[in-house]
Amino acid sequence: MFTQEQAEQQFSIKNYLITSAVGGLVTGIIFSAIISFFTKSKTNNHE
Repeated sequence: MFTQEQAEQQFSIKNYLITSAVGGLVTGIIFSAIISFFTKSKTNNHE
């Protein structure tokens, strides 16, 4: 369990914004890699 002070540090708006930004970037990179993989494999099959 967290103390009141630890909980406030852990769940502060600054931490939330940083976590959201990093999570969004990582998710975007992963989805981009997956989409580019399928796009490349489809174009290679038509040649």
